[in-house]
Amino acid sequence: MAIPMSILGTFIIMKLLGFTIDILSLLALTLSIGFLVDDAIVVLENIARHVEKGADRKTAALKGSRQISFTILSMTICLCSVFIPLIFMEGIIGRLLHEFALTIVTAVLISGMISLSFTPMLCSKFIASYKEDVKKTRAERFSERLNEGILKVYRPSLEWALNHQKTMFGAAILCLGATIFLLIFLPKDFLPKEDIGFIQGYSQAADGTSPYLTEDYLKEIQKIVIKNPYCIGIVKVFSTVSLQNRRPSVAQTQQSRYVPTQISGLPASPWTSIQTRHLHTSCTHPSISARA
Repeated sequence: MAIPMSILGTFIIMKLLGFTIDILSLLALTLSIGFLVDDAIVVLENIARHVEKGADRKTAALKGSRQISFTILSMTICLCSVFIPLIFMEGIIGRLLHEFALTIVTAVLISGMISLSFTPMLCSKFIASYKEDVKKTRAERFSERLNEGILKVYRPSLEWALNHQKTMFGAAILCLGATIFLLIFLPKDFLPKEDIGFIQGYSQAADGTSPYLTEDYLKEIQKIVIKNPYCIGIVKVFSTVSLQNRRPSVAQTQQSRYVPTQISGLPASPWTSIQTRHLHTSCTHPSISARA
C-alpha cells in the first residue's frame, strides 16, 4: 500500500501546486517508485524480524518502527537533499527541472511519512504470525534457496575484499580517476544533437535597404534554393533591426537587416557536409550575405 498511497498523496500536492501530468512529472514518479519501495521494505523487514522472535503483531510493529525510524528519516532527508538544489536552480534548466524536482521530493517525503505511520499500522493488523513447524510454501523455499546461493558467492568475495584492503583502495582510486577523466574529456551539451533534416539560415542585407527591396531579394533566394534537390520546403521569417540603442525613428525601423530563413529537407537521412555546402553555395546573392 505504500506505493499507491504515496503516489495518491503526490497527485494531491501536484494539484495544489498547479502542476500537470507531463513527461517530467511522470519521469519523477517513475524514478521515485524505487525510493517508495525502499522505505516500506526496511520497516516491514524489521517488524517481521520481531515477529519471528516471538513478539505479537502490535508489539513487533511498535518496536520495529521505533528502531528503524531514524534510518528512514535519514534516508528520506538524503534523497531529498539530492533533488532540492534543482528546485532553486535558475535559468532555462531550472525552469525545466523545477516541476520534476519538486514532484520527486514530494513523493519521497510522503513515502517516508507513510512508512513510519501507515505501514506499521497495517503490520499490527495483518502481518502473519511466525511458526517454525508450519510447512513453507513453494515461493518461500525458492526464496531461501536463492538467498543461500547469493550468500555463497557474496560471503567469500566480501572476505577477500576485507583481507586485501590496499588492493580495494587502489581500485577505488582508479575508478575515481577514470570518472574525473571521463568527466573532463567526454563531450558536454545542454541538449543532445539530433538530425531532423532542418537547416536555419540568416540573410543580411546592406544597411539602408528597405524592407520591400529585401523582400524581393529573399524571393530570388527562395527561387534558387527551392531548385536544390536536397530542399523540400522553405519557411520565411522577416524582421527589421534598429541601428541605434535609443528609440528608433520611422526611417530607422524601415531599415531591414536580418531575414531568418528556415529550410527543411531530407527528413529521413542526415545532411552531409557536401549537401550543406551545396545549399550554402546556391543561396549566394550579390546584394545579400547569407550564412547557415
